[in-house]
Amino acid sequence: MGSASDCTHPVQLSGLCAICGKDVSQEQQSESYHISHSTANLTVSYDEAQRIGKTSKHTLLKSSKLALIVDLDQTIIHATVDPTVNELLQDPTLVYKGALNDVHKFKLGDFGLVNHHEFGSWYFVKFRPGLMEFLDNMNKLFEMHVYTMGTRSYALAICQLIDPSGKYFGERILSRDESGSFTQKSLQRLFPTDTSMCVIIDDRADVWGDSPNLVKVIPFEFFVGIGDINALNKRKKLRSNQNGDGDGDQEEQEQDSNESLSKQADQRPLAKRQKEHQQILSETIDEELPRLSKILTQIHSNFYNFKNAGDDPDTKEIIPTLKRKVLHGLKLVFSSVIPLGMPLEISGIYNLASKFGATIDHNYNEKVTHVVAAKKGTAKVEDAKKGDSAHVVWSEWLLDSCAKWEKMPEENYYLDGPPNNPKQVVQESPSKFDHVDWDTADQELEDFLNEEDSEGVENEDVTNEGTTRKRSRDSPESASSINSPKRHKADSDKSSDDFDDFANELDGII
Repeated sequence: MGSASDCTHPVQLSGLCAICGKDVSQEQQSESYHISHSTANLTVSYDEAQRIGKTSKHTLLKSSKLALIVDLDQTIIHATVDPTVNELLQDPTLVYKGALNDVHKFKLGDFGLVNHHEFGSWYFVKFRPGLMEFLDNMNKLFEMHVYTMGTRSYALAICQLIDPSGKYFGERILSRDESGSFTQKSLQRLFPTDTSMCVIIDDRADVWGDSPNLVKVIPFEFFVGIGDINALNKRKKLRSNQNGDGDGDQEEQEQDSNESLSKQADQRPLAKRQKEHQQILSETIDEELPRLSKILTQIHSNFYNFKNAGDDPDTKEIIPTLKRKVLHGLKLVFSSVIPLGMPLEISGIYNLASKFGATIDHNYNEKVTHVVAAKKGTAKVEDAKKGDSAHVVWSEWLLDSCAKWEKMPEENYYLDGPPNNPKQVVQESPSKFDHVDWDTADQELEDFLNEEDSEGVENEDVTNEGTTRKRSRDSPESASSINSPKRHKADSDKSSDDFDDFANELDGII
């Protein structure tokens, strides 16, 4: 063991230097970094983190790979503890043919490490369609890491199902037990000094703090109405954030999570839906992983094209640049989709459209290419109809285009029909050095997404009887079912309160 006076304490375990044994728990706290997937007690100094980071980068470059951080729940799998699924597995005739393909069940204790309260819990997991092909293809381009807000025993169990040999993830599995957070994820937890080769796939953007490394995934919901079994209740999350304590009391949140799972198992929400003759297993054709594979392949290709040309590429530039290509060259005006009194520039929908390359005007003019509306008959909609050159589309056109990273055909989203003289738009590729403002007004966006004022929309004069575009909050069709783009709306469908539903859709995209 080396001398404590000469030691720089590069590696520390539970506050003790792993080299000299000195207690350094009170020293240089701000310069200690977590780097291990499997333990929260192992930290390293800044210099050691730099050394490890350079070694990792060299390894990735040598193998022509990038690092891919993979979320589990509703990104590549969907899980539930509702025992109704076990009954379906015993009698598959109760559901449509093929529904239970790639549905697996397990108890957490089956795979080793498990907390005492987790014994006896049956989990039912549906693989997202195309999962194994996706992992096999991405393994050639990326070093893959799991990052989940589930427990470590849960993460290990899921990985044992999808990667029993460790071919894809190895031991690169990070759970909330190591990260210590129920509400936030941090790329620096895995790559503390350099994130230039990192890509994230997750169905939630909020937990990443709007990271430019993120490729947002359309949530996978196979068990209808179940959602993410490891997500902290939104109200509890908001309360902990308002208290200024980040994740709040971890023991309390652990208890809340366990109670939520027990409640789901006891109340059996799927059985309740079944008795009410409601859909319990999604029949939507899910094509998200093939779409995602194309985007990730493009990111990888761009990175190494720049690298081979002598550039110093960064995924934090490449990903936003690819986003901006989607709507580049389009000029939008919003009608009845912004909360009353909210400045346009801090609204969630403005932020979304800007990140995907569109420019936005306050009012309709001859340069506008699209009026994005939630209601018929507004002044902006009528002005556009008179001009007869702008596409007047439901707000889902924008949401779907951004969710799929592809400008969707307007004909599936027209309020009334196409313009007779549509503008010809040349969608030139933006420069990779174009700037995107990633500093979002978080509180204003939170207010926007939780807005419940039935009159909280732009104060526009309605020139005739307005028809509002609304999707039922209880409908299984959501941002996760965007693969079916036809969304015509009958004129007789009317509502005076569509904003909550629109905000929920937006929450799934941003």
